[in-house]
Amino acid sequence: MKRILFPIGAAFAAMAAAVAQTPTYVTTRDGCNGATVGQCLTQNTAPLSPLFYSQPYEYAFAVTNTSGAPIRVLGFDFYTASVSGSPEATDAFVFEDATGPTATTHSLPATIAIAQGTMTVNGFNSWWSVSVYPAPLIQPGQAFWIGFNPRSRVSPPMNASGTPGPAPSVYRAPNINGNRWTASTAPGQPAWRIRCTGPAAVPVLTALDLPRIGQPFRLQTSGGDPSSVGFMIWALNGSNWNGLPTPYNLAAFGAAHCFLHTSSNEALLMLLDPAGSGVHTASLPANNALLGVQFFNQAAVSTNANSLGLLTTNMGRGVVGN
Repeated sequence: MKRILFPIGAAFAAMAAAVAQTPTYVTTRDGCNGATVGQCLTQNTAPLSPLFYSQPYEYAFAVTNTSGAPIRVLGFDFYTASVSGSPEATDAFVFEDATGPTATTHSLPATIAIAQGTMTVNGFNSWWSVSVYPAPLIQPGQAFWIGFNPRSRVSPPMNASGTPGPAPSVYRAPNINGNRWTASTAPGQPAWRIRCTGPAAVPVLTALDLPRIGQPFRLQTSGGDPSSVGFMIWALNGSNWNGLPTPYNLAAFGAAHCFLHTSSNEALLMLLDPAGSGVHTASLPANNALLGVQFFNQAAVSTNANSLGLLTTNMGRGVVGN
């Protein structure tokens, strides 16, 4: 798609201070494919007797798709808490088994994740959620793994009692890039819940660049219908829409299980290619007044899956830097 000027730039300039700023862009919350979202797989969700401890490892927990049908994994929840008592952000992942996508028994996690996201965990025991992108398709009976990298800042989600996962149920590694997974001796049993939908593709929003002043900023939407249309939403608020708290359920408009995650200062037309993808490019002015401004994005793509005629993506949250 052709380049446009950075939307709502005048509003940004009026709000921001001219200070040095590291650019960031993270994605969060779930997109939708028109299917019901549910907790399709769980492990040790009750009773909850968490074990609180800290180790400098990445953890992966064995999961088998026992639902009897293909599932699209949107994300998962761990019952845990931060070690410091303050909010901590950790990287979370979905891995295939090391033997490949047709595995029905667990060996060890693959080296490279097939989906990932960022989980923020506060300092009290609760269920903490992460959305992962792209939402992977898991076949019936498939053995796979979910995990996160707590970096000694978040306790592993382990119960003092409960049912063991598929053996071996827990592996750990020093970091995501090494193929050094080893069986863990962590006490207790893992506690997790997986959110999923049916197998249809979920449209996904990703950033191809970081938002820097004086440079183009590209957002990609994928998973739409071939050669269809969509809209890119730009917003200054990610917590309410027209005074209503977000995520706002669009079921009343004919899009059950789809949510608006942001306000909507501008919605700009986007054309998708034969693969169902489109790139939206904004030009960020070389204006120091934009440094540190926070903004939000979400995309919507046309569909025949509901009466509204739209599916929504995950939400992106950016901070303009240099």
